[in-house]
Amino acid sequence: AVREFNLGETTAEEFLVLWKALFAEIVATPGSIQLLDGFDELYTHARACGMKVAVASSSDGPGLKLKLTNGVVANSQAISDLDAFDAILSND
Repeated sequence: AVREFNLGETTAEEFLVLWKALFAEIVATPGSIQLLDGFDELYTHARACGMKVAVASSSDGPGLKLKLTNGVVANSQAISDLDAFDAILSND
């Protein structure tokens, strides 16, 4: 990305730190991440069928929990906290 967007002397490591900081700022507010259409219906149906529900992501743990809290939990009518998932798996 550094070369592609001609960011000059910025290292890949500096770019990653800056990108993570800006992204965290953008998603810091509850409701700032839109819930995907159909989540509540799928979650409710899976639970009604006795299925376990988990989240797996390549995001780091704190980032994933922030995204889930300010996206799914903040916008869902079916769940009210992260304990609604049987497992949350991150890259760490």
